Amino acid sequence: MNMRKIMILVAIGIMIGSACIPHFGNFNVSAGYALEWTWKYETNSTVKGISITDDAKYIGAYDYANNVYLFESDTGSLVRTWIYGAEVTGIKIAKKADPPLLFVSDIHAVRVYRQDSQTPYRIYSPNMPLAYGWNASQPRPGNITGFDVSSDGKILAVTYYYRWSNTWKYNVSMYDVERNVELWNYQTTFSDARAKFGLSMSYDGKFFVVGVSESDTYIRLELYERDSPYGPKWQTDRLRDLLGSGYLSKITALKMSDDGTVIMIGTNNAVMKFIQTQNKEVWRVDGMRNPVAIGLNYSGSEGFFAIDKQISFMDFSTMEFSKRFKWNWTTPDNNTIVNALMDKNGEYIVVATAKNMWLIYVPVHKPFRSIELSTDFDLVASIDISRDAGDRVALGAAYRVTDNPAGVYMFDNPKAIKPQACEIFGFFDVTTTSMNVTWAASTAPDFARYELYCDSNYNTITTSPTNAEKRFVITSKDTTYKQVTGLQPGTTYYFKLRVVCITELYADSQVKQKMTEVPPPPPDYTPYIVAAVVITALVIFLLWYFYLRHKIPEWKEKRKKKKGKSVAWHQRPGEYLPPGFE
Repeated sequence: MNMRKIMILVAIGIMIGSACIPHFGNFNVSAGYALEWTWKYETNSTVKGISITDDAKYIGAYDYANNVYLFESDTGSLVRTWIYGAEVTGIKIAKKADPPLLFVSDIHAVRVYRQDSQTPYRIYSPNMPLAYGWNASQPRPGNITGFDVSSDGKILAVTYYYRWSNTWKYNVSMYDVERNVELWNYQTTFSDARAKFGLSMSYDGKFFVVGVSESDTYIRLELYERDSPYGPKWQTDRLRDLLGSGYLSKITALKMSDDGTVIMIGTNNAVMKFIQTQNKEVWRVDGMRNPVAIGLNYSGSEGFFAIDKQISFMDFSTMEFSKRFKWNWTTPDNNTIVNALMDKNGEYIVVATAKNMWLIYVPVHKPFRSIELSTDFDLVASIDISRDAGDRVALGAAYRVTDNPAGVYMFDNPKAIKPQACEIFGFFDVTTTSMNVTWAASTAPDFARYELYCDSNYNTITTSPTNAEKRFVITSKDTTYKQVTGLQPGTTYYFKLRVVCITELYADSQVKQKMTEVPPPPPDYTPYIVAAVVITALVIFLLWYFYLRHKIPEWKEKRKKKKGKSVAWHQRPGEYLPPGFE
């Protein structure tokens, strides 16, 4: 497998004068290995915001001095700088436009820049409608509250307000940037000066959702469609606070999925999900106060919200309505989350606190990269993640520092990849009940452990090694052998080695087999038994023989004496007996 890369962008700034020169260095990393910045670009003022294309090729940024920058991220070269004539309030780069289109807003206008020109490519300054008595030569500019663009940069949506006859008017306008025309303008029913707008658009620009908090007493959502100039497609009622006696009053996060089907909203006391085809909630978690960020994958089937020090992940494809979330993750530094984003494939979540940044690998819901920043850093503006980077994921952030030079930092780092398998070399010191297994050392940069499986059943090792009779975990990367004990004599065992990274991605070796030693047959004692019997019989015979040889003469002598005293039963008186028969 080819090595993938992660490109991490960090923008930091301070109100000091400094030369725009490249530097090289590194930050300390508490997960994975140390990340060295590929390039650093110093600016003359605190960097306030960043936006990155999906292929991580271009980066847009602006600072507190209202300078707007466009970088080519592979080399760190500054493509162009624009000196903005008003206070910049927001920046978005068209995620898939090439050449890049950079959208920059101030309170009265949204300007579109291209890399080949110092002057704006387009300027959109929504004005009070002419119906209120203003003519085209004397426009009355509105105050922009938010904007969003389609991924190709061809569609722009803007929310703005103005005052007419002691009444506040809130409007929504949609523009075709390519043809440079306003598609439509709709005046909402909101009329309070304290109304606050949130805006999020689908990737293709066909739909966008507007969230409004009016009078700090209630909120509601409005869904707009690009091809429908007659007002919102639907509008919710005031969203109720089910834990209180009234209505939810503040929007803290708003996100539409890239395909436009799912809408997530975070409020002062609840997180809710809506779908594009309905104007009512289909899922909610009450008691979730003021989430700072919401992220969704492309289809909205998975997502997260960030509250305080915790990321709560939701999997709507498998989750029951009654379940709150699938898993939680808490910042290791115990600092409050200031921003978090997810790539559109739902694989990574980048999380930032005031002092650290983490890249969470979603399948195992734990970080595999961490950048520990200086204690002088204070995160203030934004982070951005390249949501469809091909072989790269780009992260961005903006920081305020007290003693360090301002600038943009870019990091390259391998993405979460499957490690290479380590094959089993062989076996040594094999006995009837044990053996040593040895293997090649892993070269994985994110190595976590080896897992050695052993089983006498081949199918178990090949299909479900985690159910093997024996499983050993070795956490030292340099340890390349393991003694396996408790085996049966004369039995064939099958072995598999698994290399696991901190992302829980793994690779398995080929299955190897080895038989334990066969014990020697039990000794045959038959010859010894036969010999013992023969010897015993011979001894008995000899003993008996010598005993009889000693006893027979004695017996004869006794008998002879006995005969001299009495007559045998067959001897008649006076009968002659031959010699030897007396």
